[in-house]
Amino acid sequence: LEVGTWDELSPMYRKNKTMFDTLLFFLFCIVSVMVVMSVVNTMTMTVVERTREIGTLRAIGAKRKRILQLFAMESGLLGAGGSLFGVVLTSATCGAIGWLKPTWIPANIPKRVPIEIHFVPSYILWAFLFLVGLTLLAGFWSSRKAANMNIVDALGHV
Repeated sequence: LEVGTWDELSPMYRKNKTMFDTLLFFLFCIVSVMVVMSVVNTMTMTVVERTREIGTLRAIGAKRKRILQLFAMESGLLGAGGSLFGVVLTSATCGAIGWLKPTWIPANIPKRVPIEIHFVPSYILWAFLFLVGLTLLAGFWSSRKAANMNIVDALGHV
């Protein structure tokens, strides 16, 4: 009697797994780029629309560092709120899929196989922390240009 893994017993399984891993990695890259661009765009638009407010704060004595802190705090709170909403939505979706117990028929197997989604809290935590960090970085990066503007130019910005 010999015991072997799926990789050893079925070359087709290995090929299918490699194909799905490549496809899902490609989709992950596309979604990641979209998330980064959306966050940076949102924070940049926030800073551009509030350049006159930044000029006013600078005119009444706020330091550049304080302006950067304000935008970092705002972007961090937005990131935390959005990520928290994502965690709740992910939990609800996983719960709904677990309750519905959907199945599918894979290639070369004549019976239905249940779709299993494993909710891994550590992955959710890392994703949450990554997205909050990303929004903090985007807020800092977007606001540094406005914080370094000349006060007169910032007040006259249209």
